[in-house]
Amino acid sequence: MLDLQLNRALTSTVEGKARALAEQFWPIVEADLTDITDQNFATRAGEPLEMRWTVTVDEVYSILKRVKPDKCPGIDGITNRFLKAMGAPLVQAITELTNTCWRLEYYPQRFKQARTIVLRKPEKDDYSAPGAYRPIALLSTIGKIIESLAARRLQDLAEQHNLILDVQMGNRPNRSTDAAVDLLVEQIHTV
Repeated sequence: MLDLQLNRALTSTVEGKARALAEQFWPIVEADLTDITDQNFATRAGEPLEMRWTVTVDEVYSILKRVKPDKCPGIDGITNRFLKAMGAPLVQAITELTNTCWRLEYYPQRFKQARTIVLRKPEKDDYSAPGAYRPIALLSTIGKIIESLAARRLQDLAEQHNLILDVQMGNRPNRSTDAAVDLLVEQIHTV
């Protein structure tokens, strides 16, 4: 890797380059939470949201079918191709692991650890600038399956209780570009 800019000077040490990239990728920014007015996360009737916190073998199979086999693995080195090849015994084990994690309300530290690699952004004029690079965090493939199952549960809960605005189109079931265009045309005709 070339020398990188750090505090308006070039650095060639590993430590200096790491610091330059860290400052670029993970700046310290204070979050503005003032717009979050309701932090109770209850239904409109005031009842707490209830979610089913168990998964089935079929749900794990469904997630495994969707993962791309040749994605880079995390620190554990377990690839998606390996997970798919293991079949039913591994699916049963992941099902049990997920249900146990959710029952104990514990997510293993091992699944939170990422291996971060740095890639050059294409066609940049100056690769001495830290902004010419982007980080990729590689997480455990098993952990990502558990996270996908949790995300699916949360998405179902949000849909069930109408917590997402109707105009939100991205990453929602039965929503498409066609639905977005139909909504836009409808809004134009009502004006």
